[in-house]
Amino acid sequence: MWDTLDPLAMLTPAERILELEVRSAKTLDANLQFRTLSFTEWQAKVKSPDYRAIEQKLPRPVAAGLPTEPPRPTAGLPKR
Repeated sequence: MWDTLDPLAMLTPAERILELEVRSAKTLDANLQFRTLSFTEWQAKVKSPDYRAIEQKLPRPVAAGLPTEPPRPTAGLPKR
């Protein structure tokens, strides 16, 4: 049931890893420790054909790293 709600479920494990690396700007090193990507490394991943293919598979808000629905402002609004 949960997989149907997860837009990333349609990605292969390798695609999910690349999507996470782009979104977080981190990668796993040889010792399985997180390492922050340099801007050049991150930019290369963002511009890679593999990541472009992932962007085409995902709905736009997910591909942009945004929530699927914007929060609804309620505080400070006048009541109608």
